[in-house]
Formats: sequence, structure tokens, C-alpha cells
Amino acid sequence: MKDLFDFLMLIIYLFTFIFFKNLFLTFEPSTYRYMFSCIYLTFVFALFLSTFLFKRIYVIEKLKKSFKIKKYFIPFYILILIIIIFFHLKYYSQKEEIFFNLLVASFSEEFIFKGYFYNAFKENKYNTLLIYIVISIIFTLSHYSIETLQTPYLLKSFTFRFFYQICSLIIYNISKDIYLLSGIHSIINFFVFKEGF
Repeated sequence: MKDLFDFLMLIIYLFTFIFFKNLFLTFEPSTYRYMFSCIYLTFVFALFLSTFLFKRIYVIEKLKKSFKIKKYFIPFYILILIIIIFFHLKYYSQKEEIFFNLLVASFSEEFIFKGYFYNAFKENKYNTLLIYIVISIIFTLSHYSIETLQTPYLLKSFTFRFFYQICSLIIYNISKDIYLLSGIHSIINFFVFKEGF
């Protein structure tokens, strides 16, 4: 039952985000970010709630470890925060952009893919390499829309996102820290938005 729920949620996530990525041109940017934020947060809430409904003790314990601030990462947290503030001040003028980028997009994706799916699949004793590949493919595909499929950067962008997700899964497996990965993810998002892929 838990396996079926996890795979169903993974597929729902993929198609929901592909669908909403295709709505980008139909809404003003602030409306689009607001809608996207609501969808992200609803998805995070649903997955978080499901850990308690299904009594997923393993996932709950891993989430507790992931959200615990580790003293030895504090210098990295500070460095990441300084880099994020620098990029925000240099490239973005809207306050909601940093909120969307840091708090909603980056943190939600890290919670969804590492905090929930990675730990749920580990709980079900799936092969770690298989988990890395499946999660990385879903993460990569969920970032595409019809518009991006027509760009010449498709292969470069697909490869970058896929290997970014593989590397971040390895870092998560070692560090068990959501905050560190959310910060790294935010910095990567600044580069991706700036470079246009």
C-alpha cells in the first residue's frame, strides 16, 4: 500500500508540475509564482501528513534528522546565505522572487525529493542507485514545459538537472541535512535563471 502511494504521488507530482510549467505564459509572473507556491506547499503538506497517516516511523525519524541543525554545518549555512543575498541584490529587484526561489521552490523540492521520496524508497528497501536514478529522472522531467522542449539547450539542461539531482542525493545521503541542500539548490536556481536554462 505504501509503495503504491509513493509511486502514485511521484507520478502526480510529475504531471502536476509539467502542467503548471506550461501555464507560465498565461499568467503574470507574480500570479504564476503565487499559484506555484500554493501547489508546492500543498504537495509538501500532503506528503508530510501521509507520513503520519501511514505511520512511517523510518521516514519520520529521517525527517527529524534532516531538519535538525547541525553545528558543524553552520559555517556553510552562513556562506550560502551570504551568496544568496549577494545574488539577490545583484540580479533581482523583486522581494517575492527570493521568497519563491529560496523558501518555496528550493526548500519544497528538497523536502519532496530527499526528505520524503528518498527516505520512503529507502524504507521499502529499494536499491540506492535505482532510487537515485528514478528520483533524478522525475526531478529533471518535472522542470520541462512545451516551451523548453523546443530550446536548443534541451540536452545540456536535461544533463545538468539530472546530474545535479544525483549529486545532491549523494550529498543528502552523507549529510542528512535539508537546509544545506536547500541553500545549494537556491544558488543553483540563481545560475539557472540567470543563464536561461
